Amino acid sequence: MPNNRAVAEQRALNMKKKLQRSFQTFKDDYVSFMNDMINKRYAKKKIRVVFDCGTSYQGTTLNEQLLQGPDMTSSLIGILTRFRQDQVAIMLGVESMFHQVKVPPEDAGLLRFLWWPDGDVSQELQKYRMEVHLFGAASSPSCACYALRKCAEDNKSSFDAAVVETVLCNFYVDDCLRSVASEQEAVKLYQDLKAICQTGGFRLTKWMTNNLCCQAFYKRTTEVKTLDFDQESLAMERALGVLWCIRSDQFKFQVNIQQRPLTQRGILAMMSSVYDPLGMLSPVVPPAKNILHELCRLRTGWDDAVPDHLAQHWSRWMEELQLTNFGVAVQSLEAQLHHFSDASETGYGVVTYLVQKNSSNQKHCTTSWGRQGLPLLNP
Repeated sequence: MPNNRAVAEQRALNMKKKLQRSFQTFKDDYVSFMNDMINKRYAKKKIRVVFDCGTSYQGTTLNEQLLQGPDMTSSLIGILTRFRQDQVAIMLGVESMFHQVKVPPEDAGLLRFLWWPDGDVSQELQKYRMEVHLFGAASSPSCACYALRKCAEDNKSSFDAAVVETVLCNFYVDDCLRSVASEQEAVKLYQDLKAICQTGGFRLTKWMTNNLCCQAFYKRTTEVKTLDFDQESLAMERALGVLWCIRSDQFKFQVNIQQRPLTQRGILAMMSSVYDPLGMLSPVVPPAKNILHELCRLRTGWDDAVPDHLAQHWSRWMEELQLTNFGVAVQSLEAQLHHFSDASETGYGVVTYLVQKNSSNQKHCTTSWGRQGLPLLNP
């Protein structure tokens, strides 16, 4: 790797100017974070400094020289689906996960950076090096996930299979979603999961659950995230990007309709803002995708006005889009999965329904998973 100290010094001077003209709170937080990085090798949660490992110097970057490593994250769809399986839902995270994993000493020299002693920009820049993996490096996610999974694999004989399985199958990088059948299981999982992760130096934090009794138990610790179940706005959390209403124990989806130019670019921007990994919105999305499909077939420009007949279809779809907020039940008692698929000239789709039955033999059907698509355009 070439010595890019000159570039680092110039970027440090740019940061100095930014700190001098920013609000004092930003400067204090940034300086506090960097001092912590130097003294303790981990970051505070209020601010996350991302090191730019993609800066090019003499035709190369650090990320280009790093091996990304295998993708060791569990399936996002699998984690969200299992999260809905049992009655007591639990969500938690690993505190500063990347910073708990050491970098081999022979590689630490590649992670050098410049900073002012104690954040005092009037002093000369000093050179430091990271001894842990950092945010921004292409290799960090794979290395951190490997280290976490190694905790489970090395301690299989000391913990229940359910705890080991949680580490191996229910973590998405530093976020964990899991559901269990009872309060007793939730409490035991809390105790054992903390213990098995601690063997590798990982501290679990931000514990949340939909069960009031378990929430009260978690509150006795310092790792719990305080929730107010009496206020709807405070009982909503993002579970891997999907809104989870903790009080009602439902996934919710919000489609924020914004006024955008009625062009191909504007319609695509609107559609791209919909995050739906489980395909719950599949029944309402295809009409809008068909409009984009037709615009591509007509070869209209990105910023050209949409033809009148398609503009009418788009306006009608926007007006009829009433599914701005709806919930999907998380709890499951006795259940069956029913699968359906179909296709036509305008689109195709597959859906799985979860049919639940309670002790009174009452049945409830909800969408579990779905996918939809459009046929390929002829060249």
